[in-house]
Amino acid sequence: MSPARRDKDFDGKVAFVTGAASGIGRAAALAFARKGAHVAVADVANDENLMTARLIEEAGGRSLAVRCDNNAGVEPKKLVPTAEVDEQEWDRIIGIDLRGVFLYRKYEILQ
Repeated sequence: MSPARRDKDFDGKVAFVTGAASGIGRAAALAFARKGAHVAVADVANDENLMTARLIEEAGGRSLAVRCDNNAGVEPKKLVPTAEVDEQEWDRIIGIDLRGVFLYRKYEILQ
């Protein structure tokens, strides 16, 4: 495969990246764009999400920023030893990290 083709593995495709405002989500969105995909970036943090879309467009890609509460993972509000995490905080983390992904995949499959 030629280098030009290898860099455009996602030509004509759209990638939808949740948690795209920072970290792994932003890195994934930029990687899809480098491979030729149009990228829909979604996050609850609107300003940072818009920045991800801008970075994609400044590099010559196409992007759409969507503000939404999605299935991106979260960390504890305070980093403490596991034995010090209260149950309410644990339930919040599990509700987002696991239940969110489950519901997203469930309804995607039904489509």
